[in-house]
Amino acid sequence: MHITKHLSLARLPTRAEGEVPRSELLVNDQPSGRILAGAVLEAAVLGAAYSTGSFSDLSLLPPDTVRFRFIGGTDWTVRLLHKDQFRLPLVSEPRGVSRRLGFSRRFVVDGDPQPQGR
Repeated sequence: MHITKHLSLARLPTRAEGEVPRSELLVNDQPSGRILAGAVLEAAVLGAAYSTGSFSDLSLLPPDTVRFRFIGGTDWTVRLLHKDQFRLPLVSEPRGVSRRLGFSRRFVVDGDPQPQGR
């Protein structure tokens, strides 16, 4: 893993009022042909659909870990594994993390989010 400055966005013209902004992904300042919803590229390492909260303090910890601040007022880490690892569904993840049911994983999520309202 490494931080790259080779990815950027070129905003496309809006076709209709109220339309969600769209951009083309540029690789080394060259058009890739990939059109994305949105106009700002902040970080391209994680996804958490429908999550609220503020994402900050992204740092890469070579060779295999990403650390960031997100939901629950805590630092989170995601460590990539070199091979599948056994996990117990519904028990192996910190509070606030959900995964589909399964007995293996390729990455480990760690964090200790504070309960809401505190």
